[in-house]
Amino acid sequence: MYNRSQNSLHNTYLGLWSDWDLGYANDDYVACDVQRSTVYCYNGRDIDNGYWDYITDEFDNIIDSSLYIGDYGYGANPPIQTLTVLAGPTMPADSIDNPAYSDTSDCDLFVNNGLNQYAITGANFGNEIADDERLGLTGFLYHNNNNSVVGAPIEARNYYYYLTGYWKDGTHMKYGGNAHYSNGGSSIDCNFMFPGNSDPCLWNTNGIEPDSAYQYGSEGWTEKAVGNAPYDRRGLAMVGPFDFVAGGMQEIDFCLSTIFPSFIDSSSKFNLSLLDFVDLLRNNYEEGEYTENFTEPVMITQNESICEGGSFNFFGETLTEAGTYSHNIRNAAGTNIDTVCFLNLIIIPSYQLVYGSVLPGQAYNDDNFSIPASSTTTPGVQIHQTNVTSDNGCETTIVLYLDVRTDVGIDEPLKFEDLTIYPNPTTGLVSFKIKDEELLNSNEAVKVYDISGRLLQSFRLTDETSTVNLSNYSNGLYIIKVGHYIGKIIKK
Repeated sequence: MYNRSQNSLHNTYLGLWSDWDLGYANDDYVACDVQRSTVYCYNGRDIDNGYWDYITDEFDNIIDSSLYIGDYGYGANPPIQTLTVLAGPTMPADSIDNPAYSDTSDCDLFVNNGLNQYAITGANFGNEIADDERLGLTGFLYHNNNNSVVGAPIEARNYYYYLTGYWKDGTHMKYGGNAHYSNGGSSIDCNFMFPGNSDPCLWNTNGIEPDSAYQYGSEGWTEKAVGNAPYDRRGLAMVGPFDFVAGGMQEIDFCLSTIFPSFIDSSSKFNLSLLDFVDLLRNNYEEGEYTENFTEPVMITQNESICEGGSFNFFGETLTEAGTYSHNIRNAAGTNIDTVCFLNLIIIPSYQLVYGSVLPGQAYNDDNFSIPASSTTTPGVQIHQTNVTSDNGCETTIVLYLDVRTDVGIDEPLKFEDLTIYPNPTTGLVSFKIKDEELLNSNEAVKVYDISGRLLQSFRLTDETSTVNLSNYSNGLYIIKVGHYIGKIIKK
């Protein structure tokens, strides 16, 4: 862009306006992803054709839902359309290389902190070059297709209002609802409409936390969360402010994309977001590959956990074991791999055994247990247990095997090693193998305890491989100890 005039422009804003019409035009939602510097349109219904439509008023309240539209559109699995601001106009010079932002950054370093704040969506931050920083997306506003105060701009001042986050009546966008004080908006000014949960630093509201009425659950502030009916949407991506000197030039790099979900197995629990593919576009741009075809697949990694005995659907494959799994997603023609999805699956056990040792009169403490010194005055074995619930609802009984020892002159706790037991779980018989020659020659005792700490069996270790029979005991957790080796047995 060139400023051919003789006047320098200050507080200049650039707007990228979209009238998406995604398939059938009157069933769309819009949103933005702050950290991805992206605005996007998505279908408000699962099927983009053949349905009864709504008639709404200027604030999207449903007036009539009896209008049949007909069979056209994308049908099932409609795409999303995105507009990503990769790098906008150059920011004012401050003679420093402003720090880069990441999702683990200290928010106070950016929010309400001068030019640093624009690193959240901008480019060239933290690259050891001063004054080459460029703006990214700085706001998003959607407006209705009507002449209301939140409708289409008409006068020149309406356009500048919209570019700077103000409605046609001169009031600033408000967080929540439909961002107008008369239609669900809070008292807090904001710059991005419908950001979902993409703004962890609350840059949208200058660091102000909205009260509970405007939290909208885990998905954050979206059109669906506020009860909007899908309809014809228009949106404005804002970039600014910046200076545009007389005779000067500014650049903006942006990307328009249509991303189809046809490859996604709807039954899979793998949380593959279509917006993950925006990361591919941005990464290629940052690496200077945006003028060529994208040939390198985007890598997506997700960590998941399931309860012991449960399963996880990974693109149609039922997983029950812990491990790292991968799945390749090819393009529509099947010729190239577009995406590689990695899953790190963790099994949360029903029982977890931890162990420790103290001298008589010493206290024991870890993340789950606090055993006072007054409880360890007598040498011997103590077994304690507690129950914990994970974030995804898995119940785990944590059992502490605590050895109160009489070793003289040893201050450090005894270091236990895991004992491999098989089969485990068992219905009765289990075996274990020990190759520790010193332990084998010492005729060390094999001891089996129940969860209450009661000694059930004790016999001498004579061979590398030994067997324990729990057939006559009830189902539950048992502990086996041989010298400094210890393990758990689950009988079912």
